[in-house]
Amino acid sequence: MNQLEALGVGIRLLGIFLLAFLIRDIPIAFETLSQYKKFNSSGSNGMTFYAAMSIFGVLISLLMIKFPTFIAQMLVAKSSAKSAELKGDIETFQTTGIIILGIYILSWAIPDLIHNIISLWQSKEYRPNDAENFMQ
Repeated sequence: MNQLEALGVGIRLLGIFLLAFLIRDIPIAFETLSQYKKFNSSGSNGMTFYAAMSIFGVLISLLMIKFPTFIAQMLVAKSSAKSAELKGDIETFQTTGIIILGIYILSWAIPDLIHNIISLWQSKEYRPNDAENFMQ
C-alpha cells in the first residue's frame, strides 16, 4: 500500500463519517431554524443558507466516498520520486496520520463555525423585551 492509497482510505472513511454526521444533524438544525422563524417570520435567509451548506456538505462527503484517491493526489505534494511503500516507514505513517487528523478536526470545526455564524446572525434581531417575540 503506497501513501496515496493509505490516505485515500482515510479520506473515504472521513467521507462516510461526514455523511453520517450530516444525516444525523440536518433535521435537528432545520427544526431549530424553524423555531427561529416563528420569532421572525420575515427572515428566511438563514434557512436558505443552511440548506445550501447542508447540500454542499453532502456533495463533498459523496465526492470523498467516490473519489478518495483523486482527493489524496491533491493533498500530497508532487515529487519526481516514486511514492514510498508503507511497510515500515514511520515518517510516511506519521505524515498520513497528521493529514487525516487535520481533516478530522476540520470536519468538526467547519460545521461548528457555520452553526455559530447562523446562530449569531439569527440572534442579532431577537429582542427579549418585545411582545412579538414571545409566544402567546
